[in-house]
Amino acid sequence: MGHATVASTLTVGAGVRTNVIIGVDAASIALNDSLTVRDNLVVNGNLTVAGTINTLANLNPYHIAINVSVSGNIRINSGIHDAAVSKNGSDSSYIVTFPTHPLGSIYLVLCSSNEYHTVYRSTTATSLILYCRSSSNTSATEGGGAFSLVILA
Repeated sequence: MGHATVASTLTVGAGVRTNVIIGVDAASIALNDSLTVRDNLVVNGNLTVAGTINTLANLNPYHIAINVSVSGNIRINSGIHDAAVSKNGSDSSYIVTFPTHPLGSIYLVLCSSNEYHTVYRSTTATSLILYCRSSSNTSATEGGGAFSLVILA
């Protein structure tokens, strides 16, 4: 077999079977239509997306991502996994539980609150305790007591 050169559009009704597509004199080739890859796609190099990526569950970078009211009710839950929150009585500590983290008890935690002190401790692969404390380091709330907590996957 040799080469075939077509000066304009080549239309093939049933499909094209090939192992390699090589550009002629450009640094890249363009596929100017929708493209579906049915099996595996391997990219050797950079991937640039000029549009949007449909968010699938496995593209979510958060093991858990929650926003919690002062009473311990989860108002927003947008991580890969659901979490549960239990407020410890009248104290301002909350036990947060979640499915086992793939890194065990060493994971990255991001937390914020409108209280003066927000800290977490006692991490395990499935839980942590979060404290929201007032400026005088008591269990009183000065900013409403709500908090947001994110654990990276």
